[in-house]
Amino acid sequence: MKEDFEVKVYRGMDALRISPHIFLRDKISANQSISLSLIETAFYDGVPSIAAEVSSEYSSVFFSSNWIEEFYGAKKFSSFTLLPLSGMQNTFRGEVLLSAFCDFYAFLEYGRIIFKFGECEDGSVIDRIVEKSCGFRFGVVFRSPGNE
Repeated sequence: MKEDFEVKVYRGMDALRISPHIFLRDKISANQSISLSLIETAFYDGVPSIAAEVSSEYSSVFFSSNWIEEFYGAKKFSSFTLLPLSGMQNTFRGEVLLSAFCDFYAFLEYGRIIFKFGECEDGSVIDRIVEKSCGFRFGVVFRSPGNE
């Protein structure tokens, strides 16, 4: 007996975007969920010092080391792949959420923007966050349009 079914093939990021409930935590905003995933990934990568500031518009997370460069072996900030966290089942690296759910993100190193994706309407917000990042080696500032 033949059953009718449809097979859809999605690119990696499209698969995340059509099912955000699978990748973003329930009962908190998208910015909070993305921040927690970035912190969790950095923690598992051995970053000893992490600080975060989460708001309804732009959020930022600062780290004592550039764990993304250390993991990928290069300054790869434009696109990420869905990779599992080392030694854990049913997990993924948090930086993939930036590519999937943010319309703006910027990576900072020693208080300077080293990579930027998207546009930021209010440059003073980014300037303030960059100024706060100076005590850390590495950071990311981002905005998720689905931040309800």
